[in-house]
Amino acid sequence: MARQLHELTVDEINIMIANYDKAGVTEGGKWPRVELALELQRRKASPYPLIEVARKILTMSHASDDGRVSYGDLWLEFNEGPIPPGQAWARPMLNSLEALGVWCFDRNLPLINILVVNGKTREVVEQTVQAMWGAAVVRGFPVPDDLREFALEQANAALALDGLVIEAAFEKDASLTA
Repeated sequence: MARQLHELTVDEINIMIANYDKAGVTEGGKWPRVELALELQRRKASPYPLIEVARKILTMSHASDDGRVSYGDLWLEFNEGPIPPGQAWARPMLNSLEALGVWCFDRNLPLINILVVNGKTREVVEQTVQAMWGAAVVRGFPVPDDLREFALEQANAALALDGLVIEAAFEKDASLTA
């Protein structure tokens, strides 16, 4: 019987990704490159509890004037301030946001992590939007061609989420692993 993606080792997945990159393609194997990358992200441990990250993003974005929350403000919710100099402080938060994005994709929920923005520009980093858009396209989700429109649709849908939907999804996950 053929192995499933979750049964592969990290090394096996990395080799497949490297083969895609070497060939300059993103599809052609049993799993598209983006699905392999998402599987690696699923396996990353989130430094912060995902349900807390989701709750804080939604709560803070609803309380803000523009419906967004900065990386720094979100970091301060989980850590003692002030924010350290440099960018090293951001990596654990980015890992949690990536894990949250994959979690949302896997449950057909809007991408809650798209509400987290650069503190100075109050915009999502374009490279982040491109990665989210590409993952949505490969997964067959209907997406607009325009990245800004995609980001706005996802942000508005995330802002419209009822916190109970998130709670129920996390409870369902917990019951499946119990």
